[in-house]
Amino acid sequence: MVTNYVYLNYRGRIAEVPEFLVDGDFFRVFDLEVITGDRESALSPGQIAISEAVALKHFGRLDVVGRNLVHRDTGYQVPYLPKDLSQARSYRVGAVFRTPPANSSIPFNIVRRLTPDRMALYEPNWSEWGRREHQTFFRLSSPQAAKALDAQLDAIVDSSGRFSQEEYLPGNLPRHKYVQVRVNGWAGAHLADRKVAATVAAALTLGGLAFSVALLNYINLTIAQATTRIREIAVRKAFGAGRMVLLGHLLAEAALICGVVWLLGLSLAELTLPVINSAIGMQLALDYAGDAFLLAAILSCVILGAGVAALYPAQRLVKIDAIRALAPVYVSLAGRLECAARYTLVFVQFTVVSCLLTVVFGLGSQLRHMQTSDIGFSRSGLLLTVSLTSRMLDETKISDLMADWRKVPGVVSVSSGVSPGEYFRPSGLPDMTRSDKRDVVARVNVFDVGKDHLETLGLRPLVGRSLTIADMAPPPAYPEARTINVVVNRRLIETFGFSSPSEALGHSLDFEGSHFRIVGVLPDFRIDAPSRPIAAAMYQMEPETHIFYDTVIRFDGESEEVIRARLEAVWRAKRWEIPLAFRSGEEAFGVYYLEDQRLVKLLTGGALVVGLICIIGLYGLAAFSTSARTAEIGIRKAMGATRWSVVRLLLFQFLKPVLLANLIAWPVAYVVLDRWLKQFDDRVPLSLWFFLAGSGISVTIAVLTVAGLSFTAAGATPGRALRHE
Repeated sequence: MVTNYVYLNYRGRIAEVPEFLVDGDFFRVFDLEVITGDRESALSPGQIAISEAVALKHFGRLDVVGRNLVHRDTGYQVPYLPKDLSQARSYRVGAVFRTPPANSSIPFNIVRRLTPDRMALYEPNWSEWGRREHQTFFRLSSPQAAKALDAQLDAIVDSSGRFSQEEYLPGNLPRHKYVQVRVNGWAGAHLADRKVAATVAAALTLGGLAFSVALLNYINLTIAQATTRIREIAVRKAFGAGRMVLLGHLLAEAALICGVVWLLGLSLAELTLPVINSAIGMQLALDYAGDAFLLAAILSCVILGAGVAALYPAQRLVKIDAIRALAPVYVSLAGRLECAARYTLVFVQFTVVSCLLTVVFGLGSQLRHMQTSDIGFSRSGLLLTVSLTSRMLDETKISDLMADWRKVPGVVSVSSGVSPGEYFRPSGLPDMTRSDKRDVVARVNVFDVGKDHLETLGLRPLVGRSLTIADMAPPPAYPEARTINVVVNRRLIETFGFSSPSEALGHSLDFEGSHFRIVGVLPDFRIDAPSRPIAAAMYQMEPETHIFYDTVIRFDGESEEVIRARLEAVWRAKRWEIPLAFRSGEEAFGVYYLEDQRLVKLLTGGALVVGLICIIGLYGLAAFSTSARTAEIGIRKAMGATRWSVVRLLLFQFLKPVLLANLIAWPVAYVVLDRWLKQFDDRVPLSLWFFLAGSGISVTIAVLTVAGLSFTAAGATPGRALRHE
C-alpha cells in the first residue's frame, strides 16, 4: 500500500484528501464494511472505492456506484513526476465503504488500484529495503503464523532486493544486520507513540482509581449502614429466617444496587462523552454491539466488587444475637476495628486525590512553560504553509506568489526553510570534524534555509553575519572539494570545543570532501520538540527550499485574521486548483505538546471525578459519625463545652485521615512528576507550590464537606441531644 494525496473539488472548494494505492487483495486484508457496490470488483482498473464521508461531501448521497469522480493526483512520493500525472482524471466509483473512526491509524478515504505503471514510477525505491514509501500488510491466521513469517524475514532480506545504502555496507556482514524487517501487530500501531500510549495508560489508570475509590466508599458506607439494620435483621431472624437466606438477601440487594448504578453510569457516560471529546480532541463512543464483551466485563466487576464490599458487614449482621438486638439497649456493630477501617478508607481515598491534584499542577505548569517559554524567537506574528510544496507549482509561479505576498500590507517578510511543527525532520551528518583538529568529531544537524529565512524567524547572529544569496551552496563536484558558507548555533561551538563564538568564525568543519566554513554564530533556539535537547546545528543557503519546507510569513501591525484574509485573496486571484492552508506559529509548536495537553485535561477531569467521589464518601461518613455521637455531643455541651469547641473537635477528627493522606501523597506525586518531567530537555523545576496547592485544595474540599455537618451537630441543645439516646 502506498500513501498518496489528491485534490478534490467540493462544490468549488479545493481540498487535499489522502488516497491509498493498493493491490487487488485490499478488501481481503482490511475488512471495511462496504455499504454499496461489489467489494470484489471495486478496485478494477479505472475504478475507485470511496468512504461514505467522501460520497456525502462530494455527491451529497451514498448510492453513487457507477458515477464518476474527478481528481488531480499530486504524485506524492513519486521521485520523478511525469508531466501528465497531475492532470485531472475521472474514475468510476466501484464501491462505498463505511468511514473509519476519526482516530484510526489510517484514514481511508479513497482507495485505488496500484497498477504496474504506477509501481514503475516509484523505482528504484520500490525494490530497495529500508524505504518508507510503501507498507506491506498481512492477514494471518494465528499468532503462530506471524512468528513463522517473522522467522523467515532475515533470509528474505538477504536473498532479495537491495539496501538503499548498499554501497556503504561492509561486505563481511549479511544485509539483515543493517536492515531489520519485522512483522508488527497492527492492532497496537496507534500506541507506537510513547505519549499516546501514556495518555491511554493514564485513562485506564484513572478509570481504575475512580472505580477503586467508589468501591472503598461503598465498603465504608455499607459498614456504617449495617448498624441501622440491626433490629430489622433481628426481627427477621426471630420469624425464622436463616443465616444463609439473610446473607443471600443482603448480597442480592448489593448486586441489584450496583446493577442500577452501572446503568446510571452508562447513561452518564453517554451524556458526558461529547464534553470529553471536545476537551481532548477525540471522538470516543460507546459501541454496544462491538464492545458488548467489555461492557459485560465491567458489569461483572461492578457486581463482584459490590459483593465483596457487602460480604463483611452482611456476615456481621447475620451473626447478631436476635434477643440482645431487640432489647432496649443500644447495640452497635461499630467497634474499634470498624471505626479504624472507615477512617483508613478515607485516608486511602484522599491520598489518591491529593496525589492526582499535585500531579495535575506539575503537568499543567510544564505545559504552560512549553507554551510560553522563550524559544529564541517570537512564535507570535508567524504564519506557515506547506501549500507551496505542491509539485503542480513551478518556480516562476512560486516566485511571483512570494513577491505578491511581500507586497501585502502588514507583511514584514516571506521566506522558506526549516521550520517548527509536524513537518520538521532533523537531518544530520555523522562524523563531522574540525579542519584544524581532526580528533574532534561529532554529529551535526544540517538544515537548508532560503533567502532571509533566519531573519523572518527573528534570528540575529551573535557574531559574524547571516547568509545571503551569494552563499548559495555549490553543487557537489566529487572528488573535488567544495566550500560552503554556513551559520551555526552556539551549541555547535561548544560541541567542537571553540572557546567563544568569535573564535569559531572562519573555521571549517569537514565532511566527505566538503568544507563548511562558519561565517556567523546564532544563539541557541528551539524548533524541535521540547522533549529533545537542542542539538549542534548548521544552516546553509539552498535555492529551492520551498519545495521541501514550509513557507514562513512574518507579519506585524495587523491581526492574524486580517493577514490570513489578505494572503488568501492573493492566492485566489491566481486561480490555481490547489488548496491553501496556514498554521500560526503557536499552532506549529502546539503539535509538539498536543498529547501533553490531552494528558493534562484527562488528569484534571479524572481528579475532579475522583475528588467528587471522595467528597460523597467523606460526607456520608461524617453524617453517620455525627449522628452516632449525638449523645456524646450533648454530654460535652452539658459539661460546659461551647459550640465552636465541639466544631473544632469534630473537624480535627474528620480531617486527621485527610492530613495524614497528604504526607503519603507527596512522595508518590514527587516520583511521578520527576519521572514525567525527565523526558523534557526544557523542563520546569519541581516546585514546592505544586505540593502545597494539591494538598491545600484537598484539605479545603474536606473542610467544606464536613464543616456544615459539624456546625449543625454542635448546635444541638443538650436536652434534645440526650433524648436522642
